[in-house]
Amino acid sequence: WKKCPGCNAVIALRSGCNHMTCALCSTEFCYQCRSPWSSESGLCTSGNCARWEEQNLFEAGQQRVRVQENAAGRLFRPAERERRVAQATRQLYHNETCNHAWRR
Repeated sequence: WKKCPGCNAVIALRSGCNHMTCALCSTEFCYQCRSPWSSESGLCTSGNCARWEEQNLFEAGQQRVRVQENAAGRLFRPAERERRVAQATRQLYHNETCNHAWRR
């Protein structure tokens, strides 16, 4: 967990990219270093942090495939699932904007 640099609210990153938006004060910052987040570059302003931690990126790709499986009403075969996870992971990595679904 980290504290929001705007209001000190405790924020935990469960999965996804390092771009955080505080649900209380709307401060946008990097989860790794707490520097402000640049919406123009899609990176933190320190320039030292990656948009994604590899494990979080892979988990986000897996989550997208679980959503696809639920929509299809079936589990994909292992080879198809692996291909879809790889594709979702690549799409997430190369996506210039972060599309978050925030919940309190």
